[in-house]
Amino acid sequence: MPFKKELKELRERKARAFEMGGKEKVEKHQRKGRFTARERIEHLLDPDSFFEVGMLNHSDEPDMADKTPADGKVAGYGSIDGRRVVMLANDFTVLASTSSRVAMHKERELKIMAGLRGYPVIYLSESGGARMRVFMGAGGLAS
Repeated sequence: MPFKKELKELRERKARAFEMGGKEKVEKHQRKGRFTARERIEHLLDPDSFFEVGMLNHSDEPDMADKTPADGKVAGYGSIDGRRVVMLANDFTVLASTSSRVAMHKERELKIMAGLRGYPVIYLSESGGARMRVFMGAGGLAS
């Protein structure tokens, strides 16, 4: 079958994204009585209406790629009572949903599209702030 290797890799990367920060972190979050980012989205949006954007994103820092599924931000389009919305949700199970260049780029692009199309933006936020290593120094400040 053509692309067998590539399709296998795609399935593995999608599965990793759905694991979020990993089983232990998800369970710890849920023990505190909190929903994960994906659960919050599922509870808020119309059933089966969510189209995720950037699911396969990860940090642009090579040593952080495996630790940052979706780079800590679940984002995309969905609907509430049939009305199209842009949905952004920080994933606290990934590095306490700290901000990064990739996640901020994903957020910015969706907000631009929302403005162009007249969609409301819903932002479900909980965050530990910014990844200081990413945002400090000349490279971080220039981003």
